[in-house]
Amino acid sequence: GALCILITISPVGARAPTILPDADGRTSLDAPTDGRACHGPHIELGVGVGCDFSGFFTEALGLHVALAARGTCVRTPTLSRCEPALRGLLTPHEREAASTAGRFQDDASQPDVDVRWHNGEDAPCPWERDSVREAEARGTLAVLRSMTEKVVLSDTLRRCCALVHETWVPTEWHRKLYRREGCPNARALPEAVDDRIFRGKIPGDERVHHSDSGADSGAASLDYKKTVFLSVFQWQHRKGPDALLKAYWNAFDANDDVVLRIRAKVPGWAHNPFRTAKDGVKHWARALWNTSPTKLAAVEVIEVIDGEDVTREDMASMYRSAHAFVLPSRGEGWCLPCAEAMASGTLLIASDFSGTTAFADSTNSLPVQCKVIKAERGCEPDVEGLAWRLRWTHDHRAEAAALGEKGADDIRVKFGMSAVARLWAEEGRRGLGRFDAR
Repeated sequence: GALCILITISPVGARAPTILPDADGRTSLDAPTDGRACHGPHIELGVGVGCDFSGFFTEALGLHVALAARGTCVRTPTLSRCEPALRGLLTPHEREAASTAGRFQDDASQPDVDVRWHNGEDAPCPWERDSVREAEARGTLAVLRSMTEKVVLSDTLRRCCALVHETWVPTEWHRKLYRREGCPNARALPEAVDDRIFRGKIPGDERVHHSDSGADSGAASLDYKKTVFLSVFQWQHRKGPDALLKAYWNAFDANDDVVLRIRAKVPGWAHNPFRTAKDGVKHWARALWNTSPTKLAAVEVIEVIDGEDVTREDMASMYRSAHAFVLPSRGEGWCLPCAEAMASGTLLIASDFSGTTAFADSTNSLPVQCKVIKAERGCEPDVEGLAWRLRWTHDHRAEAAALGEKGADDIRVKFGMSAVARLWAEEGRRGLGRFDAR
């Protein structure tokens, strides 16, 4: 009849029990549990761009959704303004966050941390001396969000760094560069990858996407005998389309069971001698081989038309439909398509330089050496090395898939929504410590 009570005490140094995320990637630690609408610090994301999926807009979208999902107080006026125009392209959780992005969840009037994007090295600084003084007076941390694809900083960017309390850059590569170039207040804070959209390979999800080659645009099964390489970019010198095509056509010929799918927009400001990506492929076939692309290894072009875009789910499906995502860029601030492709379980083959070094290395991808020749022009990718990596991927599909799976795991753990939201909230709280003595 004795009552026996068993108490188990974990030994000193034992690990805490794992808190598993729910279906949306959240844990019990992510949302406020004390009745408040959100937890501080109040972070405002000031990104002054248009309503399309540009790099800066997509970065701010991902950060806002991540912070809101974690329960951090966040406001992004541009996202609220653009929500009606982009509603059909956003996912349900993005639409939900965007619909109220113009105000803090608890209706606070002022941010604790005011992050403003610098839209290009020589663009006007989003901060002025007076606006920083005003932020200082009310105890708001004035932050510049900045990045570069080069190994030198412009005078405009240096002056802008000197105005603000802190400069937040996306990678450790940038932090070292900025400090070396005269911005001692630079700190590294990554972008967020929406791991609820961009996730590992899903059986039955592989689809052939519409291209100018006449490929079926429906949900047809992928031809598993054919190795599919994918590249997504704006057609400009920095993105390395010339290096991509030269390496691909060096690695394969028309008899190889491969295809390179290019989804590219040709911007007018890039001064290309052609107006469409299809004509760009023809241009480089003539320039490199003096022939038609129909006589070389297959290239399929997915044209991007001004004013049109695809849903985020369609982009994720496109990434998953490829065996490798390839971008021999001459420099990246971060390369969100590279990170999204990795998160989707697709092997990444990209330049080992600038932004991509934050998440891609030889343990989870196939980095391509890229040597700096002119500091103001970024780096020059190793075309021969890229061709070898393309061929290796075709000849070793199982090993390539395993690298892709490792990349997806690394992105989810280090750069998924919950992980990055926690980093931004912690960095905001740390930065506000400068006002503690008041």
